[in-house]
Amino acid sequence: MNNIRTNKTRQTFTLPVEVFKRFAALVPEGKRSAVIATLIESEIFQREQALARACDAANADAELAAIETDFQRLEDTVAEPWETHGQ
Repeated sequence: MNNIRTNKTRQTFTLPVEVFKRFAALVPEGKRSAVIATLIESEIFQREQALARACDAANADAELAAIETDFQRLEDTVAEPWETHGQ
C-alpha cells in the first residue's frame, strides 16, 4: 500500500458545533476536504482581490502620493548610522 499524498497538508481546525452539523449533513464523507479546500480558496481569492483594490485605491490617491514623496525625501536625506561619510 502506497499512501503518498503530494502537495497536501493535514490540519486541525475548531468549528462551531452547529456549523459542522450543517456541513456534515450536506457534504458526504470523502468529499469534505475537497469542499473545504474550495471554500478556503474562494475566501483567499476574495481577500486577495480586496487587498489589490485597496492598493489600487491607495496608489491612485494624490494626497497619499504626496505624503509618500515627502517620506522619500526624508529617507534620501537621513544617513543610516552604519553609513560613514567622508571616508
